[in-house]
Amino acid sequence: MSLNVLKRPEKLAPENGVYKKDGKWLMRFDNRSDGAEIPAEVAHVVSAALKAERFAAQEGTTEQGKKFYQKMRGARAHINCHETALYAVGLIHQGDPKGLDYDFGLFPLESYKTYSSAGKLAKYVRGALGKSFGVIQKAHDWSVTHTLLAGLDSLERCVCFEKEGHGLSWQILPLEEIYRRSSSDARWAAGSIDSIMQSEAAKGIRTYLDKWPKI
Repeated sequence: MSLNVLKRPEKLAPENGVYKKDGKWLMRFDNRSDGAEIPAEVAHVVSAALKAERFAAQEGTTEQGKKFYQKMRGARAHINCHETALYAVGLIHQGDPKGLDYDFGLFPLESYKTYSSAGKLAKYVRGALGKSFGVIQKAHDWSVTHTLLAGLDSLERCVCFEKEGHGLSWQILPLEEIYRRSSSDARWAAGSIDSIMQSEAAKGIRTYLDKWPKI
């Protein structure tokens, strides 16, 4: 399923969601702030994913409707967190191979570190992202287990967009919630979209994927 379809921006700012205000795209998990500013291309993917999430939760009242919502649930189930995030930032494309986990490490190995509290992790992410929107990765035993998108709101809170895994929901939530459900030995790394796209890791990923037959 493609995540690049966006009908119209929300007319009213959602308490949890993506919306456009004064020409800027914003993402938030509550109404204490306007949210984190995000690139338009990323906003389109996040909006489409959240819309697909709403569709997946419905059953339909006609046979055609039931088949449509069933198809949406099936498509949603086969997209993981890595594919969602890498597609949103433009590192992978629609024509890239299907069926890969896309669990590529985006940062040097030494960048992945453990943090003893959610506050310490959030402090690191704030320093890594600054005013930019970016990507956070979580690793165990040096294998990347989770990839998510993140930015900072006006309260310096880390606003994250993730898909926890196959068959699970796309959602917007605070970084602290993701940290709390993670094991203490999880290693974390983060960086802005610009720094990632210009990195040797990104070049290597594209070189690898470009060798595959196009779909």
